[in-house]
Amino acid sequence: MFENLSTIQFALMVTLLSTIFVCFIVGLIITIKAKQRFRLFIIIALTLNSLLLLALIINGAIETYQSGGGEFWSEFGLYLCTVAIIAVIVLITFLLGKKIDCNHTKSIVYGALCIALGFALSYVRLFEMPQGGSVTLASLLPLMLYSYAFGIRKGVFIGIIYGLLQFIQAPWFYHPMQFLLDYPIAFCAVGLSGLLRELKLFDKIKPLQFALSAIIAIIIRYLSHVISGIFVFGSGDPENYSAVAWSFLYNSFAFVDLAIALVAGCALTASKSFYKL
Repeated sequence: MFENLSTIQFALMVTLLSTIFVCFIVGLIITIKAKQRFRLFIIIALTLNSLLLLALIINGAIETYQSGGGEFWSEFGLYLCTVAIIAVIVLITFLLGKKIDCNHTKSIVYGALCIALGFALSYVRLFEMPQGGSVTLASLLPLMLYSYAFGIRKGVFIGIIYGLLQFIQAPWFYHPMQFLLDYPIAFCAVGLSGLLRELKLFDKIKPLQFALSAIIAIIIRYLSHVISGIFVFGSGDPENYSAVAWSFLYNSFAFVDLAIALVAGCALTASKSFYKL
């Protein structure tokens, strides 16, 4: 299981697993002894574990590129990253997300409208990648605004639905984990775009609040696509890139999609009338 891991990769993996375990124990203690500090602890724990996960992925990419091979750790490492991404999304959603008091019917109707609008905009493709993925005309913006308005719990839910619709629209299926990472997991991450509003950070600067939340969401989406790409490309080495480096490069289209959505989203959230609406 660990024969393909270097010393640094093994150390990072053990550190990540140990940190997750320690955070779980400390979290239980805090819920009993100091509940008022639990949310702060969750933010710190999620940040720390996310940085360790990112370090693990980047280290694997660098070592694979330097060795000239197309093999990335072992399949165990990929499954570990997948579980970690899912865990980060779940923890953010249920520990930091709040149950926003709003009309249930209204939230369902707006959710359906945002999914429909996003799905329609996804057909306006500015650039289409050869092996799945595309840059669209702000197709993610309706999902982001819905999460910003109705909370990340509802945002993640409609993100999953939208991801499944994306698979129906343009099905790319190479590996079961690729399906999960590229569709329901990647797009439910977009539903985290209302995170900083729920945490009441940068409340006085709405465009910045929206932009930072969207960036966090898309980084998680990007990592999900990267892991998916490694599952797909495996030991291949297209265009003289290693499988890992190729996946990092190929999936960077997610940030172009983000940039388009940010321009439109920041313009809308800067409008006082739109924010009140």
